[in-house]
Amino acid sequence: VSCFGLINGSIDVTPVGGTAPYTYFWSTTQVSQDISNLAPGQYIVSITDANNCVSSTAITVTQPLAPLSVSISQAPITCYGYNDGQLTANGAGGTIPYSYVWQPGAAVGSINSLLGPGTYTVQVTDANGCLSNASATLNSPPALIASFTVSDNVVCLPASVTFTNASIGTFTSVLWNLSTGVSNNSNQFNVALNTLGCINATMTITDVNGCTADTTISNVVCVVPGPTASFTSNTPEINFETGEITFTNTSINEDQVLWEFGDNTQSTLDDPTHFYPAQTFASYDVTLIAIDVNGCIDSITQTFELNDNLKLNVPNSFTPNGDGLNDVFLPIFNAESGVKEYKFEVYNRWGQLIYETGDLTAGWDGKYKSKICQQGSYNWIIYYQDFSKNPYNVNGHVTLIK
Repeated sequence: VSCFGLINGSIDVTPVGGTAPYTYFWSTTQVSQDISNLAPGQYIVSITDANNCVSSTAITVTQPLAPLSVSISQAPITCYGYNDGQLTANGAGGTIPYSYVWQPGAAVGSINSLLGPGTYTVQVTDANGCLSNASATLNSPPALIASFTVSDNVVCLPASVTFTNASIGTFTSVLWNLSTGVSNNSNQFNVALNTLGCINATMTITDVNGCTADTTISNVVCVVPGPTASFTSNTPEINFETGEITFTNTSINEDQVLWEFGDNTQSTLDDPTHFYPAQTFASYDVTLIAIDVNGCIDSITQTFELNDNLKLNVPNSFTPNGDGLNDVFLPIFNAESGVKEYKFEVYNRWGQLIYETGDLTAGWDGKYKSKICQQGSYNWIIYYQDFSKNPYNVNGHVTLIK
């Protein structure tokens, strides 16, 4: 039998000796000399010659030990986009030798190589012309797509920029190379930039098979000078009477400005005139924020005071007689809010302290230990600090008149 499982075996009998003619009788009941279309198995034939002499024999029809089959092993495609796959056909059973035909492909023999993704079929033929087919599919590895992001494309000097790997695919390593000479193998890292100009960046990723993908971005980050904030004012201090002051922007490389006047108000004018509460001692921190076209920021802060010359008026006499007129000896400041520290003392002629206070609104009523003092002259000392904390010591005398 040519192919396992078929019924195409045959037996060709040739008698030797005896006297012709011969007659034949088979165990299949056939009476021809030769028989065909046989299944594997044992067949018996009896031959009788003209003299009725008889001879018989048993004949075995064989077939291949196993059906013809073919399997395919593969060496997979190494990298996305490559055509380096290989398929190998492995014949079995049937009758050797084998021959192979691949589709698609012009390969002759058991190996079909340098293949791209797709499905391939092989037909194997054995020595008896028996056929068997098999198919196999070569798959391409997932694509590696190198990609990355940066935290900002335009930064001010000095700056720090974060590079982040945003690649697609299964990779095992990453390598960064910047035109500044910096190399890194992390998925995310920071770079300090202290030089003006633009830099280029290349990132390469590699998978377990050694496949690579890379991307290069030119001028990925540009370092610009940024603005320089500065300003002047028309006067060194705020006008005490009106609370007015005018500021002039003298910044460099700015596109817009923001003023913060220190009193919870703002302005975006280049040269604003601002009004603070008049005749009120105070100190204000004025900040100018300069912003360039790239969003870079610089700021400067200066302190301005709303101040006036502090004046002290001390009476030279008083009459503590209870008539409601000039009953209290009270020093008077022209602007009490400008006084930061205050101490008022009164002494008799013998240098004895008979009155003291730290209250600007409290005066001496002419008494000592609840009794009106004698008429006469008394010495006083006043210590105080003005709004700028400049210290002053003032002394003199006052006449108590009964």
